[in-house]
Amino acid sequence: MDVSIDEYSDSFYNKFEESEYQINQGASVLLIKRDKIYFALAKEKSWKYDDGVPIIKFTGIGGTREKEEKIMDTLKRELYEEVEISIDRLCFPKINETLIVKNYEENSKIKFKNCNTPNPLYVVDYRLPLREDVKSYGKKYSCLQLFVYIAKVSEDCEIKPRENDNITGIISANKQQLNNYIDGNYKVNIRENNITWKNKYKDIEEIIVNPKFTPQGLKKAGLTLENLLKLF
Repeated sequence: MDVSIDEYSDSFYNKFEESEYQINQGASVLLIKRDKIYFALAKEKSWKYDDGVPIIKFTGIGGTREKEEKIMDTLKRELYEEVEISIDRLCFPKINETLIVKNYEENSKIKFKNCNTPNPLYVVDYRLPLREDVKSYGKKYSCLQLFVYIAKVSEDCEIKPRENDNITGIISANKQQLNNYIDGNYKVNIRENNITWKNKYKDIEEIIVNPKFTPQGLKKAGLTLENLLKLF
């Protein structure tokens, strides 16, 4: 398919704009540093609890695309808003083919035409029932298109959450931790794992983590940390 990333995202939006689907588009990045992968912990309003222990979803660092925004501009903006890192501090690998990870049919691959921007590692393309708490007039379903990039961050760059209303913390994972986290419902002891909290949450001692769409895509794509490190 001879199409750019932004043409692809625009065609997705146009396809569902007048449909029963609520459109959700975004971009996120899997940050790699010292052979670990870093994820964002979700906002407190989405937390659930098991006997007082917070159950928190984790995801890539990124967020929602604003209407008509270029995907790379979404990534740049969200990266700075969440962890105050400029995109020029990142090193992206060369990705020739992007995997399209779907929950309604088999995965597929696409080659985006070169527009002098990095290619995503995979794109999450999900069709879901619309959640009760986000019901919109005339909409019954949700369609998600999430462009997921991977990049190494400079060694001298600290990955920590900004003190704002976005993510609540950053959690890193080595090989075994990543496998455990992605399987879900995994209890994390803060003393034994690397979590950088916003100041408000620094006294939390343990949490239970569950994957959101970016790490779900990793699992559906069959990608391990070893696979990811070999890209660089």
